[in-house]
Amino acid sequence: MSLQQGMIFFSMYIGYTFYTLNRKSFTFVIPQITATGEVSPVDAGKVLSSFSLAYTVGKFVSGVFVDRLSPTLMFSFGLFSCGLINLLFAASSPDYFIVLWFLNGLCQGPGWPACGKLMKSWYSSQKLGTMWSLLSTSMNVAASVGPLLASWCLHGRSDHEWRILMQVFGFISILLSLFTFLTMSDQPGREEQGTTKSSTRTHEIQVDNVWSAILSSPYIYVLGTSYMSCLFVKGALTDWGTTYLIQEKSGTIYSSGKILAIIELGGVTGRILSGLIGDFLVSFLGKKAVGHPRHLVVIFSQFVLLFMLYGLRVWVTDVDEQQSLALIIGFCIGFCLYGAISTVGLLSVENSTPSISGTTHSVCALLGNIGLVFSGYPFSYLASQFSWGVGFQISEYLITLSLLSFISFQWRNCYIGPKAKTI
Repeated sequence: MSLQQGMIFFSMYIGYTFYTLNRKSFTFVIPQITATGEVSPVDAGKVLSSFSLAYTVGKFVSGVFVDRLSPTLMFSFGLFSCGLINLLFAASSPDYFIVLWFLNGLCQGPGWPACGKLMKSWYSSQKLGTMWSLLSTSMNVAASVGPLLASWCLHGRSDHEWRILMQVFGFISILLSLFTFLTMSDQPGREEQGTTKSSTRTHEIQVDNVWSAILSSPYIYVLGTSYMSCLFVKGALTDWGTTYLIQEKSGTIYSSGKILAIIELGGVTGRILSGLIGDFLVSFLGKKAVGHPRHLVVIFSQFVLLFMLYGLRVWVTDVDEQQSLALIIGFCIGFCLYGAISTVGLLSVENSTPSISGTTHSVCALLGNIGLVFSGYPFSYLASQFSWGVGFQISEYLITLSLLSFISFQWRNCYIGPKAKTI
């Protein structure tokens, strides 16, 4: 890896870490805000829902525009805007919370699509999976370190001083946006070509009808279905995992929290290893006219995930008495789930014509967000009518559908859009 490649990766990593911290900053201070009576728990839920809606729209629209605009500019501008909105949020009254957090969701949109575009431009296929998976751990780092930073920043302060945390995150993000703008570049220069491309050079094709090229490909629906299924499982575990383990698996808040924490730990490991193994398979097997070497990572991950979800639902009956088994299952669920999510997202960028890769990823992400939406109220309604176990059994059916789709497409064309010509 060249010095410039390393600097660009560092800029994306630290930048996207603060994208995530800005995204979760309101969540970190909800206990303080509700304790002061400024916002009720119900109103806090409305603020979070406004963000989810805006983020879905923002990420989709940004994925389309990143194919037409500078990904460096979009990444830096989005980070600057998120920081500014956090500062405005800290200075505003509760009457404006929903509007401002909706705007934050829109400004979060350019972050990951811009990263995907930059990654494909700067790293070869043999390294892309590893770099992609390493970059995706920035989200786990922010989710893990964020509460600690919040605790340290607010320690010894009254609940009414919660705004200081958002001011710190906002100010640092504005400074980082300037740093990323100065250190990142959309395309490698001539001196970098040897380290960013494989030995075979290709001529990039411009696609006239982008939407026709994407939506006419059956493969986009395989990726979208898999993304939707995995994010449905992720959302169900994140939002309802504690309730499920306490109510139906005789767990406590402490023991259930340990299971969810080990799922996140397995997720970090799974993200990294899925990229490393996928890159090894691409280098060892090479890309063929049909299928893709990374499919083997997805197929293995989802097969084990299906097995582990069944084990959690059927084998684990008492979390406290079967703690070792539950922790092993939880780690394997996180390992396979996040590994599959990372690989599917990468495939949507890698396996499409470069000029439409951002739009392709945005379509895939949009379908994935549908899974997140259904893991909320629809999942809880299903559980209230039947049981949490039935809800998680639906997760197993969705993963089975995704698994069978990827198996069938290992013998079919998996490229979205016209292939670049070798020169």
